[in-house]
Amino acid sequence: MNDYASDYIPLHDISGSTFENVENDAFVFLRDPPSKWVNIEDCIDFPCSAPKNVLMEFDKTTFSGSGENVMTSDFGSKFEIISDTKDVSDKFESCEFKEAWNAWKCSDDELGILVAIADDGDWEDRMVSPVWLTNDELGYSNKLNSMMDHIWDGVYTG
Repeated sequence: MNDYASDYIPLHDISGSTFENVENDAFVFLRDPPSKWVNIEDCIDFPCSAPKNVLMEFDKTTFSGSGENVMTSDFGSKFEIISDTKDVSDKFESCEFKEAWNAWKCSDDELGILVAIADDGDWEDRMVSPVWLTNDELGYSNKLNSMMDHIWDGVYTG
């Protein structure tokens, strides 16, 4: 991820890859949103939430190599990686937290990314934020922010 990935990080669909001599802890790292995004000019009073909603899908993946910490084929050829998001990631039964990745490894092919777009006439003058996605049965609660104000016109996403 880069400093400009505040708004949306598309689903990464990675198929047919071979990872050779890759250490388990070095496979991936998903960083948290930078604290510098928490300001009235960019993302208001909490960070823009795109880095907290990353989904990477791996299919037909193979691992090879030797050594105690190298990823092996017992990891599976089909899996997902999602961001570590409080009250979200731990609600999926098929997911396991990987501290070195700051992410979760999942085996649930039903995960996806929801994108909502305001098509009303004043979409440049008004924003709806935060938006809460919840599931009371699972205890799932994801607080989403609007897009970052990239043209610095005072909270409106121009």
